[in-house]
Amino acid sequence: MHRAPPLLAALLVAARAATAQTTTGTVTDSATGAPVPGVHVEAWSGELRTAGTVTDASGAFRLGALRAGSYALRFARIGYRPVSLQDVAAGSAGVAVAMAAIPVPIAPVVVSVERAEQSTLDAPASISVVTREQVAENTALTPVEHVRATTGVDFASKGLASATYATRGSRGSNSTVLMVLTDYRYAAIPSLRLNVPYLIPTSDDDIERIEVLRGASAALYGPDSDRGVLHIITRSPFNSRGGSLTVTGGERELFGVAGRYAGVASPRLAAKVSFGYLRGRDWPSDTADVPAAHDPITERVSGEARVDWRPAPRTEVVASAGVAQALRNVDLTDPGPFQVRDWRYTYLQTRVRHGDLFANLVVDLSDAGRTHNLRTGDTIVDRSRLLAGTVQHRAVVGPVRLTYGVDTRLVDPRTFGTINGIYENDDGVSEVGAYLSTTTPLSPTLDLVAAARADHHSAIGDMALSPRLGLVYTTRQAHAVRLTYNRAFSTPATAILFIDLLQADQLCQGALCLPFGVRAIGTPRGGYSFRRDCGGPCMRSPFNPDPSQYLPTDATLMWPAVVAAAQQFGVDLSGIPAPTAAEVGSTLGLLNLESQRFEPFRASDLHNLSANTRETTDALEVGYKGLLGTRLFVGADLYYNRVSDVMGAIQAGTPSVFFNGQDLELYLAPYLPPQQAAQAAAVVSQAPVGTISPVESAYPTDILLVTPQGGSYNFWGLDLDVQAGLSQRVSMSGTYSWMSRDHVNGTGALAAYAMGAPRNKGSVTGEYRDQGRGVNVSARARALNAFPVRAGVWRGSVDAYVVLDLAAGLRLPWGNNVRLSVTAFNALNGRHREYVGAPYLGRLLVARLQTRF
Repeated sequence: MHRAPPLLAALLVAARAATAQTTTGTVTDSATGAPVPGVHVEAWSGELRTAGTVTDASGAFRLGALRAGSYALRFARIGYRPVSLQDVAAGSAGVAVAMAAIPVPIAPVVVSVERAEQSTLDAPASISVVTREQVAENTALTPVEHVRATTGVDFASKGLASATYATRGSRGSNSTVLMVLTDYRYAAIPSLRLNVPYLIPTSDDDIERIEVLRGASAALYGPDSDRGVLHIITRSPFNSRGGSLTVTGGERELFGVAGRYAGVASPRLAAKVSFGYLRGRDWPSDTADVPAAHDPITERVSGEARVDWRPAPRTEVVASAGVAQALRNVDLTDPGPFQVRDWRYTYLQTRVRHGDLFANLVVDLSDAGRTHNLRTGDTIVDRSRLLAGTVQHRAVVGPVRLTYGVDTRLVDPRTFGTINGIYENDDGVSEVGAYLSTTTPLSPTLDLVAAARADHHSAIGDMALSPRLGLVYTTRQAHAVRLTYNRAFSTPATAILFIDLLQADQLCQGALCLPFGVRAIGTPRGGYSFRRDCGGPCMRSPFNPDPSQYLPTDATLMWPAVVAAAQQFGVDLSGIPAPTAAEVGSTLGLLNLESQRFEPFRASDLHNLSANTRETTDALEVGYKGLLGTRLFVGADLYYNRVSDVMGAIQAGTPSVFFNGQDLELYLAPYLPPQQAAQAAAVVSQAPVGTISPVESAYPTDILLVTPQGGSYNFWGLDLDVQAGLSQRVSMSGTYSWMSRDHVNGTGALAAYAMGAPRNKGSVTGEYRDQGRGVNVSARARALNAFPVRAGVWRGSVDAYVVLDLAAGLRLPWGNNVRLSVTAFNALNGRHREYVGAPYLGRLLVARLQTRF
């Protein structure tokens, strides 16, 4: 075989590069002249698709790597009639295409499933979008309320502004399992990883759209996206110049005001500012888990600023900053209820996009203010910080589209001992990940999607791999079928790894309070181990002169403490000699957080506790979405999830030691009258005298609440979405979601494991919209069945409920820029509770007046 000389080979490569040309152009709406983003542009040579791209936010497109010759250009997007241009020469510049809109039941939108713009049909995942129009017409007290009825979203309101939400699986008292982003910025509190709706600074008038990506997404987004991504995308001041002022009022003393102004200083520079304020009286709590001595007022304030600079046609720099402060509120967390006072969330962000290169740098800051635990009264400190960065590039190599990049995330909790206690000086976490995603056309209608990502977590200390593989079959840009496999994972938050939070400084059983602390604690990196060289498990006791000393599991050693405690209740046992272990045996009990009672525990079930690690989800999904005719959209997703190394609900991990009640009654019988002996034995045998405490514990006698992990479970699920345009002004839509289970009966981490979400839920919405007159009317019914909850201290069940929301909006005759909206949430005033521990919700009537200038 003869090889070309190096110089000749170089010349051949250069010649090929010289013949490759780029065709550029712009796509606009034929009626309005507005740019149309998200249009699929393809170059065809005969029956061969040679190149493809998607128009950007300004409607522009670039088709590169075209050899000299003529091509047919095809343009397609949901909501527009397809366009085809024949005999377009490679290298043509300024190709102008106007596309005519057609009535379809879904808005033509752009999504970010691939961390790059593409249409919903081509996206290899289950995706829903709340459009700008929907956000503008529907009243919401926080941004995430706009996804309340979105397909597959489990949304539970805990009051006026508090909520917990998730997709495809378990849900806790606070949203932690769904990755929430705003313009590619993590929106959660850095150290606790709680997605707090009222601490998102973005106002409704800032929102361009909200994308809800359901299912495992770790191959691109990395850790903690195993359930999906909720992404709030805001409007550029270039495309939204002008101002608005909105005043909101309603029942429950509700009052709010918000404003926004965007201006364009030059074709290259634009800026915007916005603010918001909200106040209202929350529904009263009727559960003993939330102490009566709390402030029922919810109050928050927020503000944002943003500057966009476009120094060149394909270069954009966006700098933004925002702050949201919860002046007061009551919120439920897994450790218990908290009175929020002056909790402030602040962010600084810079994004740079140059052609296909994207970089993002974010700093998130949290300050818990004067927030305190309603049960203990203890003030918590959270001054956590997060530094996150991303560098991403897109490229086309032959027919293959590539997206690759690197992410990093550094978390510094800074709780000053109030949350992370003994771990305070060793609770920093760094995560680094790299990813590659490819889309390879196997035929004009079939794409192979493959991705892989590797992530390292400093606290866990190893590498995790997240692969993705899928096939996407599309027909005429109107129908798509996909089959995908994803592996994703969630890492334990610093609030699990490093928590050291006292829940109660005494253990009270009725009127008897004993010096056993109850403490939520993170398992150290080496795990917890129990000594068993005391003739069995070893205990430690606060009644021992040296509480750190290990003793045999023998309750009779603590008889002097029992005598002293009995005297407080008028029972004199001082004349009774101390029993021996041979005379009165000992039993073990484990604190049940749901009943607040001790349940029998066998010494043989005592096992060492391993450190927490990643929870892994393997997801297999088949989905369809498409237009049937021009007025009916159908989306259906059937998925199977297997969850391994499950992180269970927090539970007691250290058994307590008790007197054997029957033995004690027989022992006391010679010394006391029969009835008094029985009563004394019953009282004493219910009081713990020691704790089976791990060697590594800094709190030798506390009852430790830990997050167990281990085991696996699987479930099936189905998400359906139907949208029908009945006429130009009337539309109907419906959603339905099903999961094959809402709880798991297992052992360890899966002991009485509840997913905290219903097996069945759905919604039906009818809308009338007359854009010419500025009128819109809608009715939405939401229904779900009952489901169990076991999340931290919140244990119980939520009853089934049906809620009807009504809304109407009218452009007032004072001018085209004044609009009045009225919304009746839960219009029939059906009292219901959406999460255990949350208040029962009634009707909320809200009016909103908005003017634009």
